[in-house]
Amino acid sequence: MRPLVDRREELRVLEEWFKRGRVVLLFGRRRVGKRGSSSSSSRVKEPFTSSRPIAPWSTTCARYLGVLRDLGYVAYERPLLEGKRGVYRIADPYFAFWFRFVHPFYEELESGMAARALAHFDRNFNTHLGQVFKQVAGELLLSKLKHTRAGRWWKGGEEIDLVALDDEEGTAYFVEFKYSRGVDAEAEMRKLRRRAELFRWRKGARREVYVVVARSFSRSSDEAVTIDEGDLLELALEKLDEERARLPGS
Repeated sequence: MRPLVDRREELRVLEEWFKRGRVVLLFGRRRVGKRGSSSSSSRVKEPFTSSRPIAPWSTTCARYLGVLRDLGYVAYERPLLEGKRGVYRIADPYFAFWFRFVHPFYEELESGMAARALAHFDRNFNTHLGQVFKQVAGELLLSKLKHTRAGRWWKGGEEIDLVALDDEEGTAYFVEFKYSRGVDAEAEMRKLRRRAELFRWRKGARREVYVVVARSFSRSSDEAVTIDEGDLLELALEKLDEERARLPGS
């Protein structure tokens, strides 16, 4: 994530790139397509957030999305080891917040009419924080796990937030993130284990490790590793110390 500096020019350029790519980032049920058409190929019925996919509808669109991906603004995800078409999502939390909470109400906010924007914020900010929590906690966890590849996995209506594989040791880590307090780790582990049965990599011959990450827990699990806010803070401080140690002159 980039430093929190004045990024208005970046926002302007980014919005222009999305317009050129004909990628809809309008948070209502408005439709935007080539030359303002409302063709089904360019239709988005739901608000776009950092977790909702956007489809590359044309070669031109894919080219622009590739540039945005190279710049780190969006990410392209495929379900791990499934070989299916993936989805694009906004990767930068700063811009994810902007396009979810500011962009849809920009004219109203500029006019001093903030009521609708604040109501939208109150309804959806916790969900947004959940996505940021998942992203940051996942990065911290992967920095400590020995793995050769990792990513989100989904198939049909089932999804696992993070799967990390250690090809050398034959270990698969299945991770669930919950931006909640008082999480029942045992119940989450059972759901995670059921979904893991659908993951085909070395099935029957792998070592499975279940990890549940939450703000706090009401019940632990003997079969899952539990990580709470305090543990995440320790991981963050360890990572910060490691990065400081790599600085010149340290």
